[in-house]
Amino acid sequence: MLSYIIYEPFFPVNYLFLKDLTLKLKMLIALKNTARVQTIQYLSTEDLDKLSSQLIFKFHGLLKQRRPGFACSSMFVKAYRPDRRLCYTVLKEYLFCTKPCRNHRQTQLLIRYVSPYMPVSRDTIARWFKVVLTRA
Repeated sequence: MLSYIIYEPFFPVNYLFLKDLTLKLKMLIALKNTARVQTIQYLSTEDLDKLSSQLIFKFHGLLKQRRPGFACSSMFVKAYRPDRRLCYTVLKEYLFCTKPCRNHRQTQLLIRYVSPYMPVSRDTIARWFKVVLTRA
């Protein structure tokens, strides 16, 4: 799966259509962080800290795998120095490409790749996962 996502048809990142860029980002986050669909849905551009070699998402809501009264966790997206095509570079490109599509109230990271550019549901994210698995 990883070799499929890194190379054709998902490379180079800056020439991808928004659909392919979205699918690549979703799969890389899911594979790297072993994240549930609900966790990926809760990723927010508002709770994103940008550092020089990593991006950090903070969760404020209650996730399925967390319990009340337990500290909320963070998700790290680090730069992978041997191969810049992985998560960090893809996420930065995705944020750059979707910036004109977002209004000031849209904070969910993943949005639809066709107009109207609205936040996506858990079902859509799960369907995207199946689409990439079928393609691979």
